[in-house]
Amino acid sequence: MTKLVYNHDKFFVFTDTPITKCFLDNQFLHIECEFVYCFFNNSGKLAVYSSEGHPKVVIQLKKIINWTNWENQENYTNEFKQHISSLIGAEFLEFSYKDNIGKIIYVSGEIKFEFIDFQMIVSPENLYFYRDVTKEEIQQFLPFELPKIQLPVSFH
Repeated sequence: MTKLVYNHDKFFVFTDTPITKCFLDNQFLHIECEFVYCFFNNSGKLAVYSSEGHPKVVIQLKKIINWTNWENQENYTNEFKQHISSLIGAEFLEFSYKDNIGKIIYVSGEIKFEFIDFQMIVSPENLYFYRDVTKEEIQQFLPFELPKIQLPVSFH
């Protein structure tokens, strides 16, 4: 099975995807989603593709700074392990970071944490053409920067 692994989020967008699995393994937080949008140069075709091959974000946590559930006004910071499974089924909205401070925003809350490292992992078996890259995106992502792949893609 082919896997694409990156330790940055530049070419992947997990916005608006349901979380299908979420668990803590030692200090590694595993979040698996239904799909991810990927910016690739696939055999010379600069485009946005959708991968439904169970993409993951794996974060090596140092500590949880804050976890607030806006829906029920609860703070889960001190009970992170007990509530982590409550993320399953939630809609993942954003993963952002600066230096070693990260933030995950999901439909009903926000988790802020200090981390050591993270990886975006995409299994591209179910890679679908989503749309062409726009002029603005071409300026943002220079063609030589986009990951070059030669993967079979469904165009339906």
